[in-house]
Amino acid sequence: MHASAVAVAFPRLEDPQLQAYLTTLQGNYQQYLANRNTYFTPPAESKAWPCTVSPAILAAISGTVDSDDNPLQKKLLLLDARAKNSEPVRHIFANRTFYPVSAECKNGKLHGPLEFWVEFDQTVVADELSSHFRILKRVRTTVVQNKLNGPVLNEGINLRFSIRYSDPDTAAMMAAQPAMKTHSVFFETTLATNPPVMQATETSLRHTEVNGEPTVTLRTIRNYDAKRTEEINYGMFGPLAKPSYKTLYKEGRRHGLEIIYAGMIGDNHIPPSTQCWDEGERILTTDCTVD
Repeated sequence: MHASAVAVAFPRLEDPQLQAYLTTLQGNYQQYLANRNTYFTPPAESKAWPCTVSPAILAAISGTVDSDDNPLQKKLLLLDARAKNSEPVRHIFANRTFYPVSAECKNGKLHGPLEFWVEFDQTVVADELSSHFRILKRVRTTVVQNKLNGPVLNEGINLRFSIRYSDPDTAAMMAAQPAMKTHSVFFETTLATNPPVMQATETSLRHTEVNGEPTVTLRTIRNYDAKRTEEINYGMFGPLAKPSYKTLYKEGRRHGLEIIYAGMIGDNHIPPSTQCWDEGERILTTDCTVD
């Protein structure tokens, strides 16, 4: 199936802010489907920045800072690893190239509407494998004196993708398998706050094709307050219009009732289930009452 033939029914989100973000992403996604060969094309000629801008500032704005150098993300990955009884995942970025489109400066710092493209390598290191990406991304936002101020719209495409396995036998087995042709693009809006929070309010849409077969998934993150967060994923093993699973967090730790909704992965039925969490610890109970 060609990507332009994709037709999906999107959910109607209860939170008006998330729904507004999703409406924008849907429009951009439809533009991509209609112009998929040209949508992710940076300007032929890069403009100059209106003032001196350090690569570190641009890395922070574009979300391409190594997880080891990002205290909030590092803590979140550590908490997630503890919940899964695994080693923390690490995100490593390299070879960034920035292409400014429009920017304004005040007192020698970025200030006002900002748009640029960035191309970079990203490595995601896990227990037994590492995933390697070459990504091209467009960033649109507003900044105040080099600091993010409000929503950040990120849209990107994976230019290359590969996996390396730490176990030689696994690597040999996977190398013997037929190569899969993959294609992936993403559209996401994240609400930047000062000071930043561990899990920012976000709506994220991803279109992935494996050997020409497309799937569309959606993730929403909503901050109830500075400590509590709700994450809902759609389309993981069911129609995009219905949730696949919902997880609650407190200060980055799973906290409350986690729900997996009934669905299908291929011909396999996914039964509904629940799991209770208290400050990142699993609890065996039929009454998940946590503060």
